[in-house]
Amino acid sequence: MVLVRTPNLNIYGAIVSSIFSTGVIFLLGFIDVSRYVGFDNVFIPVVKSIGCSLFMGVACLMSYNLLSPLMSVKYTIIISIFISLVCYAFAVLVTKTFTPNDMKSVKN
Repeated sequence: MVLVRTPNLNIYGAIVSSIFSTGVIFLLGFIDVSRYVGFDNVFIPVVKSIGCSLFMGVACLMSYNLLSPLMSVKYTIIISIFISLVCYAFAVLVTKTFTPNDMKSVKN
């Protein structure tokens, strides 16, 4: 609420505080889980997931920038999201972020 009242930030202060609080909660949860499971067992999958997400984000931004001069915004967004989905799935398969045991646990 303090950041929203700041004249320079206004409503963007809510966005900044939301991102900051999410990051703090993630960090605290990461530290707590790594105590019980072990740091390497938690750190490597998190880094792989972040890398796949960054790859997807870059693919989405590039596809949007390349397609936006060629067609309407509605179709550009739909195609960019589909390209991002394919890129993320490809990155997850290449980096082996999810193991067959992970897939079995989701299935059950």
